[in-house]
Amino acid sequence: MRRSESRILTTHTGSVPRSPAQQDVLLAREERREGDQDTMDSSTREAVAEVVKMQIDTGIDVINDGEQGRSQYATYVKERLSGFEGEWKVRVWDRLDDRDFPEYAEVRPKGSQLMPQPVCTGPIAWADFGAVHKDIETLKAATADYQAEEIFMTSASPGVIASFLRNEYYPDHESYIVALANVMKDEYKAIVDAGLILQIDCPDLAMTRPSQWAHLTTEAFLHIVELHVSIINEVLAGLPEDRMRLHLCWGNTEYAHNHDVPIKELLPIVLKARPMGRSFEGANPRHAHEYKVWRENVIAGTDCGFGTSAWGRRADTRIAWAKLASMVEGARLASQELWQPNDARGLPNGAKVVSLAFKRAVCWYELNRWRIATKLATGGD
Repeated sequence: MRRSESRILTTHTGSVPRSPAQQDVLLAREERREGDQDTMDSSTREAVAEVVKMQIDTGIDVINDGEQGRSQYATYVKERLSGFEGEWKVRVWDRLDDRDFPEYAEVRPKGSQLMPQPVCTGPIAWADFGAVHKDIETLKAATADYQAEEIFMTSASPGVIASFLRNEYYPDHESYIVALANVMKDEYKAIVDAGLILQIDCPDLAMTRPSQWAHLTTEAFLHIVELHVSIINEVLAGLPEDRMRLHLCWGNTEYAHNHDVPIKELLPIVLKARPMGRSFEGANPRHAHEYKVWRENVIAGTDCGFGTSAWGRRADTRIAWAKLASMVEGARLASQELWQPNDARGLPNGAKVVSLAFKRAVCWYELNRWRIATKLATGGD
Protein backbone atom coordinates (compact mmCIF):
# COMPACT_ATOMS: atom_id res chain seq x y z
CA MET A 1 0.00 0.00 0.00
CA ARG A 2 1.46 3.30 -1.11
CA ARG A 3 2.10 6.06 1.41
CA SER A 4 2.17 9.82 1.04
CA GLU A 5 5.97 10.07 1.10
CA SER A 6 6.59 12.87 -1.39
CA ARG A 7 3.08 14.33 -1.71
CA ILE A 8 -0.41 13.71 -0.38
CA LEU A 9 -2.00 10.88 -2.32
CA THR A 10 -5.73 10.92 -3.05
CA THR A 11 -8.44 8.28 -3.15
CA HIS A 12 -12.14 7.96 -2.36
CA THR A 13 -14.48 5.62 -0.54
CA GLY A 14 -15.65 3.56 -3.49
CA SER A 15 -18.93 4.41 -5.14
CA VAL A 16 -19.63 7.13 -7.68
CA PRO A 17 -22.99 7.92 -9.35
CA ARG A 18 -24.23 5.52 -12.04
CA SER A 19 -25.52 6.80 -15.36
CA PRO A 20 -29.28 6.52 -16.02
CA ALA A 21 -28.59 3.67 -18.45
CA GLN A 22 -26.57 1.74 -15.87
CA GLN A 23 -29.22 2.40 -13.23
CA ASP A 24 -31.75 0.74 -15.52
CA VAL A 25 -29.50 -2.30 -15.87
CA LEU A 26 -29.07 -2.57 -12.09
CA LEU A 27 -32.77 -2.05 -11.43
CA ALA A 28 -33.66 -4.87 -13.82
CA ARG A 29 -31.34 -7.17 -11.90
CA GLU A 30 -32.62 -5.90 -8.55
CA GLU A 31 -36.19 -6.69 -9.59
CA ARG A 32 -35.09 -10.06 -11.01
CA ARG A 33 -36.47 -9.29 -14.44
CA GLU A 34 -35.59 -11.47 -17.37
CA GLY A 35 -32.83 -9.90 -19.45
CA ASP A 36 -29.87 -10.53 -21.69
CA GLN A 37 -26.87 -11.15 -19.42
CA ASP A 38 -24.40 -10.27 -22.17
CA THR A 39 -26.04 -6.88 -22.61
CA MET A 40 -25.96 -6.25 -18.87
CA ASP A 41 -22.28 -7.24 -18.67
CA SER A 42 -21.43 -5.02 -21.63
CA SER A 43 -23.16 -2.03 -20.01
CA THR A 44 -21.22 -2.57 -16.78
CA ARG A 45 -17.89 -2.85 -18.61
CA GLU A 46 -18.59 0.44 -20.38
CA ALA A 47 -19.60 2.10 -17.11
CA VAL A 48 -16.46 0.92 -15.32
CA ALA A 49 -14.24 2.00 -18.20
CA GLU A 50 -15.82 5.46 -18.10
CA VAL A 51 -15.41 6.01 -14.34
CA VAL A 52 -11.83 4.72 -14.42
CA LYS A 53 -11.00 7.27 -17.12
CA MET A 54 -12.73 10.02 -15.15
CA GLN A 55 -10.77 9.17 -12.01
CA ILE A 56 -7.51 9.31 -13.95
CA ASP A 57 -8.48 12.56 -15.68
CA THR A 58 -9.47 14.06 -12.32
CA GLY A 59 -6.08 13.19 -10.87
CA ILE A 60 -7.09 10.63 -8.27
CA ASP A 61 -4.18 8.37 -7.34
CA VAL A 62 -5.80 5.25 -5.86
CA ILE A 63 -8.79 4.31 -8.01
CA ASN A 64 -11.46 1.64 -8.39
CA ASP A 65 -14.49 0.61 -10.47
CA GLY A 66 -16.86 3.08 -8.82
CA GLU A 67 -19.03 0.08 -7.84
CA GLN A 68 -20.74 0.45 -11.21
CA GLY A 69 -21.80 -3.19 -11.31
CA ARG A 70 -23.45 -3.13 -7.90
CA SER A 71 -26.85 -1.75 -6.95
CA GLN A 72 -25.73 -1.12 -3.35
CA TYR A 73 -22.46 -1.38 -1.47
CA ALA A 74 -23.58 -4.11 0.95
CA THR A 75 -26.70 -5.80 -0.38
CA TYR A 76 -25.03 -6.74 -3.68
CA VAL A 77 -24.10 -10.02 -1.99
CA LYS A 78 -27.70 -11.27 -2.19
CA GLU A 79 -27.17 -11.68 -5.93
CA ARG A 80 -24.23 -14.04 -5.46
CA LEU A 81 -25.03 -15.87 -2.20
CA SER A 82 -27.67 -18.46 -1.40
CA GLY A 83 -29.70 -18.24 1.79
CA PHE A 84 -31.53 -15.03 0.89
CA GLU A 85 -34.56 -16.49 -0.82
CA GLY A 86 -36.98 -15.33 1.88
CA GLU A 87 -39.54 -12.55 1.95
CA TRP A 88 -38.35 -9.09 0.94
CA LYS A 89 -38.88 -6.62 3.77
CA VAL A 90 -38.26 -2.92 4.33
CA ARG A 91 -35.40 -2.36 6.77
CA VAL A 92 -36.57 0.15 9.39
CA TRP A 93 -34.84 0.71 12.71
CA ASP A 94 -36.14 2.60 15.74
CA ARG A 95 -33.38 5.20 15.66
CA LEU A 96 -32.19 7.11 18.73
CA ASP A 97 -32.00 10.39 16.83
CA ASP A 98 -35.52 9.92 15.45
CA ARG A 99 -36.75 9.68 19.03
CA ASP A 100 -34.97 12.94 19.85
CA PHE A 101 -36.26 14.76 16.76
CA PRO A 102 -39.55 13.12 15.73
CA GLU A 103 -40.66 16.11 13.64
CA TYR A 104 -37.57 15.86 11.46
CA ALA A 105 -37.90 12.08 11.30
CA GLU A 106 -41.22 12.57 9.54
CA VAL A 107 -39.77 14.69 6.71
CA ARG A 108 -36.11 13.72 6.31
CA PRO A 109 -35.11 11.97 3.06
CA LYS A 110 -35.27 8.20 3.41
CA GLY A 111 -33.06 7.36 0.40
CA SER A 112 -32.62 3.62 -0.10
CA GLN A 113 -33.87 2.91 3.42
CA LEU A 114 -37.33 2.09 2.08
CA MET A 115 -36.08 -0.35 -0.55
CA PRO A 116 -37.13 -3.86 0.49
CA GLN A 117 -34.39 -6.46 0.84
CA PRO A 118 -34.59 -10.23 1.34
CA VAL A 119 -34.05 -11.74 4.77
CA CYS A 120 -31.77 -14.70 5.44
CA THR A 121 -33.90 -17.84 5.65
CA GLY A 122 -31.37 -20.57 4.92
CA PRO A 123 -27.70 -21.56 5.12
CA ILE A 124 -25.37 -19.08 3.43
CA ALA A 125 -23.14 -20.33 0.64
CA TRP A 126 -21.83 -19.19 -2.72
CA ALA A 127 -24.34 -19.35 -5.54
CA ASP A 128 -22.36 -17.30 -8.07
CA PHE A 129 -18.72 -16.92 -7.14
CA GLY A 130 -18.05 -16.21 -10.78
CA ALA A 131 -19.52 -12.73 -10.19
CA VAL A 132 -16.49 -11.95 -8.00
CA HIS A 133 -14.06 -12.89 -10.76
CA LYS A 134 -16.15 -10.94 -13.27
CA ASP A 135 -15.85 -7.78 -11.13
CA ILE A 136 -12.09 -8.25 -10.87
CA GLU A 137 -11.59 -8.93 -14.57
CA THR A 138 -13.71 -5.92 -15.54
CA LEU A 139 -11.71 -3.58 -13.31
CA LYS A 140 -8.34 -4.92 -14.43
CA ALA A 141 -9.30 -4.60 -18.08
CA ALA A 142 -10.51 -1.01 -17.56
CA THR A 143 -7.26 0.01 -15.82
CA ALA A 144 -4.83 -1.85 -18.10
CA ASP A 145 -3.90 1.21 -20.17
CA TYR A 146 -3.49 3.61 -17.23
CA GLN A 147 -0.76 4.16 -14.65
CA ALA A 148 -2.61 4.60 -11.36
CA GLU A 149 -0.68 4.62 -8.09
CA GLU A 150 -2.83 1.74 -6.91
CA ILE A 151 -6.15 0.07 -7.67
CA PHE A 152 -8.60 -1.01 -4.98
CA MET A 153 -11.85 -2.94 -4.81
CA THR A 154 -14.48 -2.72 -2.09
CA SER A 155 -16.08 -5.68 -0.36
CA ALA A 156 -18.77 -5.68 2.32
CA SER A 157 -17.96 -6.75 5.86
CA PRO A 158 -20.10 -9.41 7.54
CA GLY A 159 -21.40 -6.81 9.99
CA VAL A 160 -22.63 -4.34 7.39
CA ILE A 161 -24.29 -7.11 5.39
CA ALA A 162 -26.14 -8.18 8.53
CA SER A 163 -27.34 -4.61 9.14
CA PHE A 164 -29.07 -4.57 5.71
CA LEU A 165 -30.09 -8.21 5.27
CA ARG A 166 -31.79 -9.39 8.42
CA ASN A 167 -31.40 -12.84 9.89
CA GLU A 168 -34.32 -15.24 10.34
CA TYR A 169 -32.36 -18.48 10.13
CA TYR A 170 -29.31 -18.53 12.41
CA PRO A 171 -29.88 -18.81 16.18
CA ASP A 172 -28.23 -15.50 17.09
CA HIS A 173 -26.33 -12.53 15.75
CA GLU A 174 -22.88 -14.00 16.28
CA SER A 175 -23.77 -17.21 14.43
CA TYR A 176 -25.08 -15.14 11.52
CA ILE A 177 -21.95 -12.97 11.38
CA VAL A 178 -19.66 -15.99 11.51
CA ALA A 179 -21.58 -17.68 8.69
CA LEU A 180 -21.32 -14.57 6.52
CA ALA A 181 -17.62 -14.21 7.30
CA ASN A 182 -16.80 -17.79 6.43
CA VAL A 183 -18.28 -17.26 2.97
CA MET A 184 -17.15 -13.67 2.29
CA LYS A 185 -13.54 -14.57 3.08
CA ASP A 186 -13.34 -16.12 -0.40
CA GLU A 187 -14.17 -12.75 -1.97
CA TYR A 188 -11.62 -10.95 0.22
CA LYS A 189 -8.90 -13.41 -0.77
CA ALA A 190 -9.77 -13.28 -4.48
CA ILE A 191 -9.41 -9.49 -4.50
CA VAL A 192 -6.01 -9.58 -2.82
CA ASP A 193 -4.79 -12.50 -4.94
CA ALA A 194 -5.67 -10.47 -8.05
CA GLY A 195 -3.14 -7.83 -7.01
CA LEU A 196 -5.75 -5.27 -5.92
CA ILE A 197 -6.01 -3.42 -2.64
CA LEU A 198 -8.92 -4.83 -0.64
CA GLN A 199 -11.12 -2.23 1.03
CA ILE A 200 -13.36 -3.98 3.50
CA ASP A 201 -16.38 -1.76 4.15
CA CYS A 202 -17.24 -1.70 7.86
CA PRO A 203 -19.76 1.08 8.54
CA ASP A 204 -21.24 -1.33 11.10
CA LEU A 205 -18.38 -0.38 13.43
CA ALA A 206 -19.87 3.11 13.88
CA MET A 207 -23.01 3.75 11.81
CA THR A 208 -25.20 1.12 13.48
CA ARG A 209 -24.98 2.50 17.02
CA PRO A 210 -28.16 4.69 16.85
CA SER A 211 -30.09 2.26 14.63
CA GLN A 212 -29.51 -1.50 14.74
CA TRP A 213 -28.07 -1.30 18.25
CA ALA A 214 -30.22 1.54 19.62
CA HIS A 215 -31.41 -0.72 22.43
CA LEU A 216 -27.85 -1.12 23.79
CA THR A 217 -25.71 1.14 25.91
CA THR A 218 -22.60 2.58 24.27
CA GLU A 219 -20.49 0.17 26.33
CA ALA A 220 -22.51 -2.80 25.08
CA PHE A 221 -22.25 -1.50 21.51
CA LEU A 222 -18.46 -1.41 21.84
CA HIS A 223 -18.59 -5.11 22.71
CA ILE A 224 -20.41 -5.65 19.39
CA VAL A 225 -17.61 -3.76 17.65
CA GLU A 226 -15.08 -6.01 19.40
CA LEU A 227 -16.94 -9.08 18.15
CA HIS A 228 -17.10 -7.83 14.57
CA VAL A 229 -13.40 -6.92 14.48
CA SER A 230 -12.36 -10.26 15.95
CA ILE A 231 -14.38 -12.15 13.32
CA ILE A 232 -12.93 -9.99 10.53
CA ASN A 233 -9.44 -10.73 11.80
CA GLU A 234 -10.10 -14.47 11.76
CA VAL A 235 -11.12 -14.53 8.10
CA LEU A 236 -8.40 -12.09 6.99
CA ALA A 237 -5.65 -14.13 8.63
CA GLY A 238 -2.97 -15.01 6.11
CA LEU A 239 -3.67 -12.08 3.79
CA PRO A 240 -0.94 -9.40 3.66
CA GLU A 241 -1.95 -6.54 5.91
CA ASP A 242 -0.36 -3.95 3.63
CA ARG A 243 -2.74 -4.96 0.82
CA MET A 244 -5.87 -4.13 2.80
CA ARG A 245 -7.64 -1.06 4.14
CA LEU A 246 -10.74 -0.76 6.31
CA HIS A 247 -13.48 1.85 5.90
CA LEU A 248 -15.67 2.89 8.80
CA CYS A 249 -18.16 5.72 8.96
CA TRP A 250 -21.15 7.10 10.80
CA GLY A 251 -23.35 7.12 7.70
CA ASN A 252 -23.79 9.60 4.86
CA THR A 253 -27.49 10.12 5.50
CA GLU A 254 -29.14 13.28 6.82
CA TYR A 255 -29.51 12.26 10.44
CA ALA A 256 -28.79 14.40 13.49
CA HIS A 257 -25.66 12.33 14.33
CA ASN A 258 -26.04 13.34 17.97
CA HIS A 259 -25.54 9.72 19.08
CA ASP A 260 -22.38 9.05 17.05
CA VAL A 261 -19.65 7.30 19.01
CA PRO A 262 -16.45 9.42 18.98
CA ILE A 263 -13.48 7.96 17.11
CA LYS A 264 -11.39 7.99 20.31
CA GLU A 265 -13.73 5.36 21.79
CA LEU A 266 -13.65 3.21 18.65
CA LEU A 267 -9.95 3.38 17.84
CA PRO A 268 -8.64 1.05 20.59
CA ILE A 269 -10.78 -1.65 18.97
CA VAL A 270 -10.53 -0.65 15.31
CA LEU A 271 -6.74 -0.51 15.41
CA LYS A 272 -6.74 -4.21 16.29
CA ALA A 273 -8.09 -5.00 12.82
CA ARG A 274 -5.61 -6.59 10.43
CA PRO A 275 -5.90 -4.15 7.48
CA MET A 276 -3.04 -1.66 7.56
CA GLY A 277 -5.07 1.24 6.19
CA ARG A 278 -8.00 2.99 7.87
CA SER A 279 -10.54 5.16 6.06
CA PHE A 280 -12.78 7.35 8.19
CA GLU A 281 -14.78 10.58 8.02
CA GLY A 282 -12.65 13.70 8.38
CA ALA A 283 -14.91 16.32 6.80
CA ASN A 284 -18.17 15.41 8.54
CA PRO A 285 -18.89 18.35 10.88
CA ARG A 286 -19.48 15.99 13.79
CA HIS A 287 -16.04 14.41 13.33
CA ALA A 288 -13.94 17.05 11.53
CA HIS A 289 -11.74 17.62 14.59
CA GLU A 290 -10.90 13.94 14.94
CA TYR A 291 -8.19 14.00 12.28
CA LYS A 292 -5.86 14.90 15.16
CA VAL A 293 -5.65 11.28 16.28
CA TRP A 294 -3.62 10.52 13.15
CA ARG A 295 -0.03 11.73 13.19
CA GLU A 296 1.39 10.58 9.87
CA ASN A 297 0.94 8.39 6.80
CA VAL A 298 -2.37 9.89 5.70
CA ILE A 299 -3.92 10.19 2.25
CA ALA A 300 -6.85 12.38 1.28
CA GLY A 301 -10.21 10.76 0.60
CA THR A 302 -13.97 11.26 0.81
CA ASP A 303 -16.18 10.58 3.81
CA CYS A 304 -18.57 8.15 2.12
CA GLY A 305 -19.46 7.00 -1.35
CA PHE A 306 -21.27 9.28 -3.78
CA GLY A 307 -23.50 6.40 -4.85
CA THR A 308 -23.72 3.95 -1.95
CA SER A 309 -26.86 2.76 -3.70
CA ALA A 310 -27.68 3.22 -7.36
CA TRP A 311 -30.80 5.17 -6.39
CA GLY A 312 -31.84 7.46 -3.58
CA ARG A 313 -28.59 9.41 -3.20
CA ARG A 314 -28.72 13.17 -3.71
CA ALA A 315 -25.21 13.78 -5.04
CA ASP A 316 -25.47 15.08 -8.59
CA THR A 317 -23.01 13.36 -10.92
CA ARG A 318 -21.21 16.53 -12.04
CA ILE A 319 -21.06 17.88 -8.50
CA ALA A 320 -19.64 14.57 -7.23
CA TRP A 321 -16.81 14.71 -9.75
CA ALA A 322 -16.24 18.42 -9.03
CA LYS A 323 -15.87 17.58 -5.34
CA LEU A 324 -13.27 14.95 -6.18
CA ALA A 325 -11.40 17.47 -8.33
CA SER A 326 -11.48 19.94 -5.43
CA MET A 327 -10.00 17.29 -3.13
CA VAL A 328 -7.18 16.62 -5.61
CA GLU A 329 -6.45 20.34 -5.83
CA GLY A 330 -6.43 20.67 -2.05
CA ALA A 331 -3.95 17.81 -1.74
CA ARG A 332 -1.74 19.42 -4.40
CA LEU A 333 -1.68 22.78 -2.63
CA ALA A 334 -0.97 21.24 0.75
CA SER A 335 1.80 19.10 -0.75
CA GLN A 336 3.45 22.16 -2.28
CA GLU A 337 3.53 23.83 1.11
CA LEU A 338 4.72 20.85 3.11
CA TRP A 339 7.23 19.19 0.83
CA GLN A 340 9.57 22.17 0.62
CA PRO A 341 13.38 22.09 0.80
CA ASN A 342 14.84 20.10 3.68
CA ASP A 343 15.10 21.65 7.10
CA ALA A 344 18.35 22.01 9.05
CA ARG A 345 18.37 18.33 10.00
CA GLY A 346 17.88 17.17 6.43
CA LEU A 347 14.29 16.08 6.97
CA PRO A 348 11.60 17.03 4.46
CA ASN A 349 9.07 19.31 6.12
CA GLY A 350 6.29 16.94 5.13
CA ALA A 351 7.71 14.19 7.33
CA LYS A 352 6.97 16.29 10.40
CA VAL A 353 3.52 17.68 9.70
CA VAL A 354 1.60 15.35 7.41
CA SER A 355 -1.41 15.59 9.71
CA LEU A 356 -1.50 19.34 9.01
CA ALA A 357 -1.50 18.56 5.31
CA PHE A 358 -4.46 16.29 5.78
CA LYS A 359 -6.32 19.02 7.64
CA ARG A 360 -5.59 21.54 4.89
CA ALA A 361 -6.75 19.14 2.19
CA VAL A 362 -9.99 18.49 4.06
CA CYS A 363 -10.55 22.21 4.63
CA TRP A 364 -9.99 22.95 0.94
CA TYR A 365 -12.46 20.24 0.04
CA GLU A 366 -15.09 21.57 2.46
CA LEU A 367 -14.67 25.25 1.57
CA ASN A 368 -14.88 24.65 -2.14
CA ARG A 369 -17.66 22.10 -2.39
CA TRP A 370 -20.30 24.78 -1.79
CA ARG A 371 -18.69 27.12 -4.33
CA ILE A 372 -18.63 24.32 -6.88
CA ALA A 373 -22.28 23.44 -6.24
CA THR A 374 -23.29 27.10 -6.63
CA LYS A 375 -21.29 27.49 -9.84
CA LEU A 376 -22.80 24.39 -11.42
CA ALA A 377 -26.31 25.33 -10.34
CA THR A 378 -26.17 28.94 -11.50
CA GLY A 379 -23.63 28.85 -14.31
CA GLY A 380 -21.57 31.42 -12.41
CA ASP A 381 -17.79 31.81 -12.38
